[in-house]
Amino acid sequence: MIPQLFPDNEYATADEHVLTIGNFDGVHRGHQHLLNEVVSAAHARGARSGALTFDPLPLEVLRPEVSPPRLVTTNDRLQLIKAVGIDTVVPIHFSIEVAALEARQFIEQVARAFRPVEIIVGADFAFGRGRSGNVEVLRTLGEEFGYRLRVVERIGDEAEDFSSSRVRASLMTGDVQRAAAVLGRPYFLRGTVVEGQRRGRELGFPTANLSLNGNFVVPADGIYAAMTQTSLRDELCASMVYVGTNPTFAENSRVIEVNLINFDGDLYGSELVVLFAERVRGDKRFDSVEQLIAQMHRDQETTIPSLGSLSSDWPGAPLRKILRIGKGALTGDR
Repeated sequence: MIPQLFPDNEYATADEHVLTIGNFDGVHRGHQHLLNEVVSAAHARGARSGALTFDPLPLEVLRPEVSPPRLVTTNDRLQLIKAVGIDTVVPIHFSIEVAALEARQFIEQVARAFRPVEIIVGADFAFGRGRSGNVEVLRTLGEEFGYRLRVVERIGDEAEDFSSSRVRASLMTGDVQRAAAVLGRPYFLRGTVVEGQRRGRELGFPTANLSLNGNFVVPADGIYAAMTQTSLRDELCASMVYVGTNPTFAENSRVIEVNLINFDGDLYGSELVVLFAERVRGDKRFDSVEQLIAQMHRDQETTIPSLGSLSSDWPGAPLRKILRIGKGALTGDR
């Protein structure tokens, strides 16, 4: 039986669409460029703009042992795509059965549900069984199903093309600013506050121990200047974030500990969104607790001015909309 990509005709519409299809993990500047082309073409044609994306991501199903960690949750991915201006954003449930679809079977369902007049994809796009549905196949199918195919070349900066792998590589070295330059926004993580060692409070720097719901890229070990949104407040709170294994205390598990500067409240069980602004330093082992505390004070002295220099519209309009951050809602605790 052929799997139904769009069960119950949930997305069926009489409207014509200009569509794109892809993973869009991170929704970086290259993705945004492609999505903007879709929006512009849809306006020109008097059609709706649409983006079809996959969940889980194909590699997570086909080769989970080599699938890289994600850059963003599924819901945030959908919201970031919508923030570009796409009218219809549809997650396709990806499975072994969907992977086995022939290219024509896939496009037939897409054409029936969205009446595409144009499909816009990247130059390296491929779909269907064994990635047999390449750009030329997609163009040929357009003659049968009544759409025009347009291929958009990758874009980048003076260094290289924008890509999800480039964002991951930057984060793995702790360069959150370079990652932000590729993403067009700060990198952020969502997580739930769970019970930790409570050691931060003893050191004079109470922290929220963040647990991620899934396999996401965590920046390299070290101290970061960040802004954090809690489920208790809409505004962003100045924060100092530690990523590492606490080598001073000979621990083994890697943790993400968030010190919300001048924040007072019970965060256990609540959700945090941590937006990374800058790496302050790498992780290191100290010979004594006193040395560690002294360094943490120096770290905070670096963090606060760093966050104070952020622009008044940081982290940008799309994230402000998605996180429901009001104008100028960077807390005065910076």
